Amino acid sequence: MTAGDKSAHITPMTDYVNTQPAGTRTYRAFISVIDDSVRRRTVVMVNPDSLPLPLSDVDVAVGPEELFITTSGNGETWYFQDLGDAWWFTKNSGCVGTPDAIQILSPLEKHGIKVWKVIPVHQRAVSVNR
Repeated sequence: MTAGDKSAHITPMTDYVNTQPAGTRTYRAFISVIDDSVRRRTVVMVNPDSLPLPLSDVDVAVGPEELFITTSGNGETWYFQDLGDAWWFTKNSGCVGTPDAIQILSPLEKHGIKVWKVIPVHQRAVSVNR
């Protein structure tokens, strides 16, 4: 799948899960990607009828040490292990459906210190449900 000069590849779920460490979690999500002039932003929902945007039904894989990071409209940030909990936070804080309100934090290690990389949810879509 390509958009302009950018491309996205969705790996079949079995290929992705077979290469991931034990403890990889998968979640069903309904997403839409907004490609603005600077970057791609992801709208993440757990209910397909919640927004007028066309949403793709996908499975999202998250590694054992990864977290969901959520940001409310007033700048409050929370961290969750479960996508459903992250979505409820955005709903209760009035920013459900806001692009990049839910993202994934992935740990890296540099010189013995954990450094967290922010990953858009659409980059972890491992299969499209039909």
